[in-house]
Amino acid sequence: MSFFMGREDIVLENIDSSHYEKMFEMFIYKYSIMKASFPNMPDRFMDKELIYKLFDNILEDNFGIIALQDDKVLGYLMGYQIDEFKSSKRGVFTPEWAFAYLDFDIFEIIQKNAFSKWKKNKCYNHTITNYTTEEKFFEKIFWDGYGMMVIDAVSEIKKIEDNHKKDLVFKRSTIDDIDEIEKILDEHCDYMSSSPVFLKADKSDNRKELEKIYGSEKEILWKAMSGRDTLGIMKTVDGGGEGSLTVKDENNLGIGSTHVKEKFQNMGVGKFMIKNIFDYAKENNYKKLSVDFESFNVQARKFWLKYFEPVCFSMMRRIDDRV
Repeated sequence: MSFFMGREDIVLENIDSSHYEKMFEMFIYKYSIMKASFPNMPDRFMDKELIYKLFDNILEDNFGIIALQDDKVLGYLMGYQIDEFKSSKRGVFTPEWAFAYLDFDIFEIIQKNAFSKWKKNKCYNHTITNYTTEEKFFEKIFWDGYGMMVIDAVSEIKKIEDNHKKDLVFKRSTIDDIDEIEKILDEHCDYMSSSPVFLKADKSDNRKELEKIYGSEKEILWKAMSGRDTLGIMKTVDGGGEGSLTVKDENNLGIGSTHVKEKFQNMGVGKFMIKNIFDYAKENNYKKLSVDFESFNVQARKFWLKYFEPVCFSMMRRIDDRV
């Protein structure tokens, strides 16, 4: 299917595998710019076969739009359509590899067409992830009504100086701790679902999640202790956590669920834990650490940005579901 829209010489088509090679070239150009600023990011994203598989995956149950001019690819846009995405409504998520464009005029033409189709499928919000090196892109979509949602950040392995809390102990949690740790996760859920964060957090899943972690070879739940009291927890994931696919590779240690009990906050417990995670990463030959967090989680944002540099921003726009 092809049709004209906006400029008379631009043709929009539904993406198929015949477009992949030119799409890959556009993505690699964007990725190489980011990698010049973040040299420890994985080389595997330069692998054509991997990116083609990602294209196949997203198009299996979704559509993509590509802009062509005399068979030259000017830009493309895809997205996963997801039920109850960040709300009770359906939405669309566009990862960092699922779009590229030559200029903003092209992006706007593709975006308008895609939004029209997503709206017909009852999708009422759109989240799009891009590399922080794409500064003009973020300036543009801010004016288009998008706001910050999630930050993916990375750090090279470094020494964190911490002269406080000599009495603290940092150790791996085991299944024997599950009752105690479940209470800490419940407190974390209360925090995440309250002001100013207001994210849905279901306590009923916590025990099952802990059982999964304790049975995993890649996930470790750490705890900071003083005497017999557990003050806080921090999860690590070999290869990366739940964030952007870009940061995930065998040289990366991802940080997941982190919480310090309310009565022990602002006492250096978080710094003590992150220091020990950096030390663990160095001892086990990781090249970098990564973490992702919601930008409106002010407490977490202030903490993580002391130690990590943002590499991806995920921005969201909601549309009026009464339209």
